[in-house]
Amino acid sequence: MDACYFVQPHESGEMISLMFPEVATIRAIAKVMAVRARLRLFEGNADAATDDVALLLRAGRHLQDQPFLVPYLIGLHIGEQAYRVLLDMPRLAPHAPDYEKLLSKLRLMYQNPRKPSLQLQVEQLHAWDMAQRFAKDTDGDGRLDLLVLPRDIFGLDTSLDGIPLSPAVGFEAMTKQIDDYFDQLRSGWTGDFQTARSVSERLQEEAKRNPRSIVGLVGPALTYVVDIYYRSLARCNGTQVVLELHAYRATNEKWPQTLEEGLSKSVAQPRLDPFSGRPFIYRLKDGEPLLYSIGANGVDDGGQRFLGDDIIWPR
Repeated sequence: MDACYFVQPHESGEMISLMFPEVATIRAIAKVMAVRARLRLFEGNADAATDDVALLLRAGRHLQDQPFLVPYLIGLHIGEQAYRVLLDMPRLAPHAPDYEKLLSKLRLMYQNPRKPSLQLQVEQLHAWDMAQRFAKDTDGDGRLDLLVLPRDIFGLDTSLDGIPLSPAVGFEAMTKQIDDYFDQLRSGWTGDFQTARSVSERLQEEAKRNPRSIVGLVGPALTYVVDIYYRSLARCNGTQVVLELHAYRATNEKWPQTLEEGLSKSVAQPRLDPFSGRPFIYRLKDGEPLLYSIGANGVDDGGQRFLGDDIIWPR
């Protein structure tokens, strides 16, 4: 197995290109597509820009279906590029797009981001693999006390012979630690944002208390996926609401007084703020609409951009 290890570059972006060449290609194409969509909007070709957005959404969805966490996260990012193009439409397009036509076209493919259930299972397998191949019993007492990774892998300091594991435990106890950690992590995704956030914060604290355990080494980064996913979901839902508000204005020549008034009744599933489980907050301010999510802090800060709220619109 040692023959499969090789020096990996760890400059920004290079490791992704090496480990996931398909992902790197899709990511580069997505950037170009987002730029082209904005140029088409500026030229007044909203239909072609919408086609580019549709391709971005498909590409993001494709990566979210992959079993590995890195492609999944890049898939979320590509989806957010599509949302940003849609939010730029009113500002960039010299003539108002046909929002009803735009919405009917996008609803066929505009779906909520997937939860990372498959990716977390694969990450658990990676943790098992790391424990089995790299954890060593250096003093022969039956307990694994050192994690010996191949030199240069993941950009580690080549002067290190290994990472001391604390507490030192047997292999069965180590795999149980891994299983318990991932069982708790997955349990958080069965509820709402507050449940997922509470579980992830508790696991972060456990990892901080024992940073040299196998869980402390592989786990903390995974807990941040909760915030990344829910922010992506908020932008996905919020962008749909923004487009429907524009469609209402195009038909009625005014902004709706309430959010319920402005949303299409033909859409069965409501577009909710995932941080609260309730509708986004909407009001007219000096005749102009303000729409925002309460954000991860769970507090209505009045739509202030730098106080923790995830403002959807205006940009």
